[in-house]
Amino acid sequence: MNNSILPQPIKLKATISSVGSRTDKSLRLTIITPPLESSEKTPFMELQQVPLFVEITPQNNIEAPPLVIDKDIETKSQSERIRNVLYVWWKQSDSDMSFDEFYRYHTEKIIDKVKEKLHE
Repeated sequence: MNNSILPQPIKLKATISSVGSRTDKSLRLTIITPPLESSEKTPFMELQQVPLFVEITPQNNIEAPPLVIDKDIETKSQSERIRNVLYVWWKQSDSDMSFDEFYRYHTEKIIDKVKEKLHE
């Protein structure tokens, strides 16, 4: 995403159709919007994988103060980050290896370096 053009906030009426718990103790919410025109869908697409502030206000209680949950969201796990960085490195290199081979080779090198630091 180009940082010079930030996506604008979106405010709309919606419903939560399902709530699921995840193994990391976070929740996954499925939100249903009213029918949208193509041009109204684009801003949502631009916000995929972007950390957000979300306020959920019931229509029949808009004057109530919100319950504030002040916790940071981890967008990617460390393993996802290293895999993504290795993927970009692989794409930029002229390696004859498949990505799986490249990934395995370089993660093994990292593992071996750490093993060298371990006491027997």
